[in-house]
This record gives sequence, structure tokens and C-alpha cells, in this order.
Amino acid sequence: MFRTTIFHDNLREFLGDSWKAYALLGTSLILFAVLLILVPELLSFLVATVLLWAGLFVWYLAWQFRRAARELESTHYTVWRF
Repeated sequence: MFRTTIFHDNLREFLGDSWKAYALLGTSLILFAVLLILVPELLSFLVATVLLWAGLFVWYLAWQFRRAARELESTHYTVWRF
């Protein structure tokens, strides 16, 4: 007749299971920082790469929004035409 609600601590399990991924990420960030200190010219390539990917991603989003707007507009006129 009565239902029992059980709350599970998923965050503790998630963080406990994925500590290796965090350790690998932290180690790679430290090594990359040391590499940037030793070779500062690498920073310009990193910034250029990030800007290139960000620009391509924003362009792709604009294209998807344009396509979605066209679909919505054609659906609107099809559904609401009397």
C-alpha cells in the first residue's frame, strides 16, 4: 500500500569510480602547462586551433538554426493555413 522511496548517492559512486580519469586529466594538464612554459610559441598554435574550432562550431550552429527556422516556418504555414 505504501511505497518506500530510496535515495541513492550516485555522485559518490560516480566520483569514486572515475578517479583514474581525473588523475589522467590532471596529469595531462600539468604536462601541457610545462610544455607551454618550455616552448611558448606553442601557445599561439593552441589559441589559433581553439579559435578555428570555435568558429566552425558557431557556423555549424547557425546553419542548424537556419534549417530549424525554415522547417518551423513551413510547418507553421502548413498547419495554420485555412
